[in-house]
Amino acid sequence: VSAISGAFWEVGRLAAGEKGATREEFERDAELTREFEEFANKRIVIGKGNCHRSDVISAFRRFNPKYRVADSDQFPLADIEIE
Repeated sequence: VSAISGAFWEVGRLAAGEKGATREEFERDAELTREFEEFANKRIVIGKGNCHRSDVISAFRRFNPKYRVADSDQFPLADIEIE
C-alpha cells in the first residue's frame, strides 16, 4: 500500500514540476544567469526612462549572438526564459 502511495506522490511531483533540475539544466540556468548579468551591467541604464520587456529581450539577443535565433538547434532559448 505504501509503495502505491509513494508512486502516486512521485507522479504528482513530476506533473506539478516539483522534480529537481538535472545537472545539465542547473548548469544551463547558471550560464544564462551569468550572461544576462553581463548584458545588464553593460547595457541597462537605471533611472533613464522606461522600456518594455520585449525591448530587453531584443537587446539581449543582439548583445549575445548565440541566442539571436530563439529556436536555434545549438542554443535554443525561448523569450520566456530571458524574462
